[in-house]
Amino acid sequence: MLFYTAVLGILVAGLILQWTQPPPYTAPALAALSQFRLFGQAAQAISAACLSFLLLAYLLGGRLYGPPALQRAMDDELTVVQRAKAVTTGFLVLLGALAALMAVGAFAPPIVTRMGLIVCAYGGLAAASIRFALLERAAWMAARDE
Repeated sequence: MLFYTAVLGILVAGLILQWTQPPPYTAPALAALSQFRLFGQAAQAISAACLSFLLLAYLLGGRLYGPPALQRAMDDELTVVQRAKAVTTGFLVLLGALAALMAVGAFAPPIVTRMGLIVCAYGGLAAASIRFALLERAAWMAARDE
């Protein structure tokens, strides 16, 4: 889960860098090359969206697939509590980032606001997944010591 979070962060950072740069090609002969740039941006955006859905499905506890008996067996009380704590942490990070974006957005150009929304969404998802992984690790270490 932490690996997917890191890869998603790299993809989001790459998208932000690409979307904030001006188009490099001004000559008509080189304009066709900009289509490849747009294709690369679209591929990065689609892969970032897929990774986001994968992380969200993991944080939901795999409730999107499998027989109901297996879902109930994998959803013990500890996992439910840890998932709730992780989602609460992610939501608080998202709210804090949005408050900061609203304060900065009054003085920044619109591109900063658009990129800031992506960063806010990633920050909330990353905080939730990291908190869940840390809570799971702590529970695993406590169970191992007993």
